[in-house]
Amino acid sequence: MLNFGISCIELFVKFAYERKITMPRLSEHERNHAVGMHLVGTSKREVWRLFNCHASTISRLKTRYQHTNAVRDRPRPDYPRVTTARQDKQLRVNHLRNSFTTATDTARHFVGRYGSHFSTIHPNTVRSRLRVAGLRCRRSLKSSRLTMQHRAARLR
Repeated sequence: MLNFGISCIELFVKFAYERKITMPRLSEHERNHAVGMHLVGTSKREVWRLFNCHASTISRLKTRYQHTNAVRDRPRPDYPRVTTARQDKQLRVNHLRNSFTTATDTARHFVGRYGSHFSTIHPNTVRSRLRVAGLRCRRSLKSSRLTMQHRAARLR
């Protein structure tokens, strides 16, 4: 094992976070194949190893097939976006100009200035838009004031 000051696990987590590695999604054909294998009598372990997915994925797939007799994705709600692409860009530009602005302050000042037709946007919206752009909201560090003894000790 190489030792460069970082463990293999930390390195993998960092790589996975930067690359956003996720488990592969099963296509509808693969889902049908997995359910068919289960119905024939193949063990759950063999199925999830064959498709390189988690065991709970196969369990949920089996349960979904028993309840609905289908393996299609369930319909998901399609909520409208709160901000437009232009407003997202303005959020990024403002954050790059002043990177120590908190998400709460950005959300509070964003509404009236850029003509959003919604009354407010949530700080989580700001965080998610910045995360997509590869940015993060940070607070500036507030340290305690130095006493006269600390100042004297620094000068020594």
